[in-house]
Amino acid sequence: MEENINIPSMFYEVKENGDKIFSFSDLPIIKALEQVPKNYKISDLYLMASNYKSDYIFGDDIKNNQFISNLVVFFSTKTEYSIDDMNAVLYNNIKISVHDDNEITFSFPKEYKYTKFITDLLKSFNYSAPNVISMLIKNKDKYLLIAKPDKLVKAYSSFKEYCNDNE
Repeated sequence: MEENINIPSMFYEVKENGDKIFSFSDLPIIKALEQVPKNYKISDLYLMASNYKSDYIFGDDIKNNQFISNLVVFFSTKTEYSIDDMNAVLYNNIKISVHDDNEITFSFPKEYKYTKFITDLLKSFNYSAPNVISMLIKNKDKYLLIAKPDKLVKAYSSFKEYCNDNE
């Protein structure tokens, strides 16, 4: 499915406990992390990053890693490194996961008002945020390919179906 290579996939789900999950693939990770409010402190962090020489660094190797904004500054200045794997728990129990396949997932507790955060994130990538959020919610538990500003290109009913079509 070569024509869809540069179209990010997006996913939305609601967990049994009411937590809301938003997942985005093929968006620049550091730019996505820039959207996290600068005052949100990290309460727990696992981070592994590497460079083209396969040198690895971990969360403890980065001084001043108490805020996502500090990690953004670090990776913006040390561009030879990219995040391979990250799990962070932030203020208000917001969770962020990053994987080396260029996927970032945000998990919001059911009581957290996520709309402004996701709106700012989508706007930073030139999406029509209200339309995309609405599309994600209406297509809960589906993997969507959404072109800018808000064109649904394709919906997949499962991750397996998405992978089979995009390998």
